[in-house]
Amino acid sequence: RHTTVMLCRNKRFAAEWDSLIVYDTVDYSLGAADKKRMCVYGGVCDAVFYRCRSLGDKELPDNGQYIVKKYYQNAKKISIPFYYFRGQHMQASQTINPYTLKELKKGFNFWFRSDQEINRLVDEECLAEEIVERVSDISYWTEEEIRKNFVKELRKIKVLDRFSSIKIEDFIENHYQEFPVFRDGTHFGMELTIFIVNEILYILGISPFSEAEAELAVSETGAEWKNVMPIYPCVTEALQIRWQGRNG
Repeated sequence: RHTTVMLCRNKRFAAEWDSLIVYDTVDYSLGAADKKRMCVYGGVCDAVFYRCRSLGDKELPDNGQYIVKKYYQNAKKISIPFYYFRGQHMQASQTINPYTLKELKKGFNFWFRSDQEINRLVDEECLAEEIVERVSDISYWTEEEIRKNFVKELRKIKVLDRFSSIKIEDFIENHYQEFPVFRDGTHFGMELTIFIVNEILYILGISPFSEAEAELAVSETGAEWKNVMPIYPCVTEALQIRWQGRNG
């Protein structure tokens, strides 16, 4: 969704394309009205940008390719999988959990609710002060553990890149120390979002964002798109990350 919003903020895209229809999830089991709508849109659609697959997540069916092939036969197809990357945020969790440490700094509770390490420590009935002290320890995870996890997560990206019209593995490898390529385990950072949008524009034959245009487009987004999940000091040290503490 964020990618398509940023795409629409490109003035050249807005000038050349009549409309942009967004489907949050393309499901195989379409209703009659949706199938009819697909037939109509598919017949006049010049390009379709769609999520093609995930890695074993039952909530994200890999049916996009079937739908696109059937209903958008004549459209230019731009695919992207459901990417996730926890090389920078080892504590990121996809599961919803009930914990909120009210004593922690205001504004960070959202991220701490998705922090699997804090969840585990809360289950062990640790107090907030102790939790903060423990996860702030420079040796919370060893350098070997952190680097092994980073390589594993990068391999997942490499696998998902096979299904994508836009490859992001090199972008991550080249920039992970400079800024949060992912804001948490599953959401693109703003720089990666602009990179993907520019690649889409290139495929469509439209000039990409200039640096100034990208900065303006990013400045118009809400803080919730820019906030970054806190990174543990041990990860900062092991990966030599230079952007610890950055928030939108």
